[in-house]
Amino acid sequence: MYSSTCYKMPVPMLRQVLSALEACALDSYIAAIYDHNVVLSEDTEVPVSPDDALVLMDKNMAILEVVTKEAARQDAHIIVTPEDGIYGWVALLLCRGFGPSPLLERLSCLARNNSIYVVANMGDKKRCNSSDPRCPSDGCYQYNTNVIFDSEGKLVACYHKCNLFMTQKQFNYPKDPEFVTFSTSFGYFGILTCADILYHDPTGVLASTFQVDTILFPTAWVNTLPLLSAVQFHSAWAMRMGVSFLSANRHNSTLYMTELAEPEGNCTICQQDLSCHLSYKMAEVQKDDIYVLGAFDGLHVIEGEYYLQVLTDGRLISRRFRHVAVGYGQPIFNILNFCEADLASNCILFHKKHCRSCEAPAMLPSQPLLHTAVLALAVLQALASDTFIAAVYEHAVILPDATYKPVSPDNALALMNKNMDVLERAIKEAAQQGAHIIVTPEDGIYGWHFTRESIYPYLEDIPDPSVNWIPCTDPTRFAPAPVQERLSCMARNNSIYVVANIGDKKPCNSSDPRCPRDGRYQYNTNVVFDPEGKLVARYHKYNLFMSETQFNYPEEPEAITFETPFGKFGIFTCFDVLFHEPAVVLVSELQVDTILFPTAWMNVLPFLTAVEFHSAWAMGMGVNFLAANTHRTSMSMTGSGIYAPDRARKYYYNMKTEDGHLLIAELDSHPRLSPASPPAVNWSLYASSVKRFSPDDHDFEGLIFHDQFTFTELTKREGSLTVCQKDLCCHLSYEMAGKQEDEVYVLGAFDGLHVVEGQYYLQICTLLKCKSADLNTCGQPVETTQTEFEMISLSGTFGTNYVFPEVLYSEVQLAPGEFEVLNDGRFVSKTRPTKPVITVTLFGRWYAKDPQQPPFP
Repeated sequence: MYSSTCYKMPVPMLRQVLSALEACALDSYIAAIYDHNVVLSEDTEVPVSPDDALVLMDKNMAILEVVTKEAARQDAHIIVTPEDGIYGWVALLLCRGFGPSPLLERLSCLARNNSIYVVANMGDKKRCNSSDPRCPSDGCYQYNTNVIFDSEGKLVACYHKCNLFMTQKQFNYPKDPEFVTFSTSFGYFGILTCADILYHDPTGVLASTFQVDTILFPTAWVNTLPLLSAVQFHSAWAMRMGVSFLSANRHNSTLYMTELAEPEGNCTICQQDLSCHLSYKMAEVQKDDIYVLGAFDGLHVIEGEYYLQVLTDGRLISRRFRHVAVGYGQPIFNILNFCEADLASNCILFHKKHCRSCEAPAMLPSQPLLHTAVLALAVLQALASDTFIAAVYEHAVILPDATYKPVSPDNALALMNKNMDVLERAIKEAAQQGAHIIVTPEDGIYGWHFTRESIYPYLEDIPDPSVNWIPCTDPTRFAPAPVQERLSCMARNNSIYVVANIGDKKPCNSSDPRCPRDGRYQYNTNVVFDPEGKLVARYHKYNLFMSETQFNYPEEPEAITFETPFGKFGIFTCFDVLFHEPAVVLVSELQVDTILFPTAWMNVLPFLTAVEFHSAWAMGMGVNFLAANTHRTSMSMTGSGIYAPDRARKYYYNMKTEDGHLLIAELDSHPRLSPASPPAVNWSLYASSVKRFSPDDHDFEGLIFHDQFTFTELTKREGSLTVCQKDLCCHLSYEMAGKQEDEVYVLGAFDGLHVVEGQYYLQICTLLKCKSADLNTCGQPVETTQTEFEMISLSGTFGTNYVFPEVLYSEVQLAPGEFEVLNDGRFVSKTRPTKPVITVTLFGRWYAKDPQQPPFP
């Protein structure tokens, strides 16, 4: 028979934290797919013997074995083979005996002998009986099944196809869609099959909810132009969902294409709620070429039912188009959509007066010049938002009286209510402006300068969010918690997510060897309440700052995430941002879209001002970052922002007044899927390929925040320089618009362990202004400058992939959208910088070289 036996691995409803150690993880991997010309069985509906079936499968397996060996020889880590690639496609399969699995055995050996992951499509059979009302009359389920064997030959995943194609009557679909994922040292993988890609389950769930990195996609795809050729739609799906996509199809040597034409102009076409606009200009017009603009907004009902909105520009690839612009909107006026013509033909209206009829698709040989570009395809998903409105509030905290003696609980609550009065006004204002979520600062409800004893009256017992609690409507369910109750009501009454920082207390006893002497843990804690007022997240700060002796850190770092209709969120606090856990884990492994960041950040020039470093972290990690800082100029505390990976959307830095400030901005819900999402970067690619620009005979040493840098001065108006320290060489190409005689700039490098206010390993390349013309002042804080640059390009031979690109203009201002990171690791100005430059920096964190110790006792 054509079926064998496999076992489905259980899949959790929420993605688990990846267990592979970072040291074992790869930043890239080699993937292989094989487009297989399947050896088919004879056309018969009569079952063949198991031996004859195995003979056919062995013929296909022999071919797949050759290509798998070749892929492994070329260092591939994984290979995907097509749907139906082992036995072809037949109209009928009958269920017979269960027992030996020669096909599984051969696939396992193929993976093990070549040290490669092997993905294959085969048939699975499962017994059932009359007690199961779904059991087929022949007493077994038959599933179209993908199997994955790891490089040791172990079966690590098994997926039963959910969305069967019309002709697949030989198979059953599973009772519920299966969301099958597995982790490797080179990423988090999901798997589906062929027609599955057109439906939400399991396809959309794997990408949006489980946040897999790569989709494995065995398929037997029949190309349908102009919109559903395999390479066209699969690449579009990968781009839209923001994942890698490994698609292995059976071989098909023909391509179907409709050729259409229209001269230059501005075209609009509408159907129902979809309005498509195209602006274009041809350099020349070929009489035989025909182009169309097409729109479809409706339910597709052939070979499955699914709702589509499609904008398409069907054309031959050439350089004839000088300009093409596409836009979307609501219908401007009612235009007829498709001509009333035979269903076999395509007809598009550019205007009411100009209807062009087109012939049915012609069969053409596959060649690179033939192409139909899908410019947009959106499958409508209920409750999902592509963007959201974010708010952060920089709060001038009302502080308690300076005392180390505990106040009464009533006095503590009175102070906290004063701060919550201010926060409540900001939350209401944010909600009125349409914000979906607001972040408030660390220490924003009770301030700082506490001892362990004096902070105790301000603490509440915060339960695990799994208890499903709305404090606003059920305040007596647990011990009194007036702060949580009020925060919950703020969220509920304003229909907004509220993020706040408060203190948590947890009792312990002598049976716990870590239990403090006073019998309780005290945690610096972030809480999140949803628009119904429900507690949905609780995070205990892991990396405590030196002065936070009133708090304990949790035994293990907590990687806290929660899902919303507008993306997946992670949360951590202030000093956490400088360390691997939990900050990097949330982004690199749990694949959050947005970081929520309450902070009480004291600015340190030239690299660690709040707006500078937090915007750089968002860019370096490719996520949204909502940073809410406290505001106290006497402690250099200011700087909040709403940051996207491409630029700061809104930010605030004010050392002149003591006022709080509300920021509101729109963000992409899934920034990795945005066209503006930065490309993958090899941070040392360019720098490692060039020779040293300048000798080291003018290098000198200087301190920046207690770290000894190696500097070289920019003595000319333009040029290229190199400075090195240990394994790090920094390369700078620059041109000044006009060099001020009393202003000195240097290129600096640091490669070493920072040991003041925490220990963490840094690699830094920086262009910065010295405080004066005296080179001994290089590295001291500078806030203003007059020197302007025409261009800047900075790169370095970094040993880490975690590099955060910073730009700071005069008066501590950012440069939103003016610089970009190229995929070869160069950080460059896109145009002439618009303001005088204080510093341009590549701030690298080499987490693997950090000391292995708890952050603080």
